[in-house]
Amino acid sequence: MEPKQKKHNFIAIGFTIGMLFGAALGAFYGNIANGIVFGFAGGTAVGAVIEAILRSKKGNSDDS
Repeated sequence: MEPKQKKHNFIAIGFTIGMLFGAALGAFYGNIANGIVFGFAGGTAVGAVIEAILRSKKGNSDDS
């Protein structure tokens, strides 16, 4: 029984991965601040995509 917690967990995981990836990209290009901004947007998008994929797999649209 963890409908809402799971959703937040996946968004947090995607967000963290996006942040780390963005920071790494930013460091590679010599601009960590830019990388963090990209990670912010990318992480949010990754989390939303993961949530959407899992939701469509389970087929539970009870959050409408």
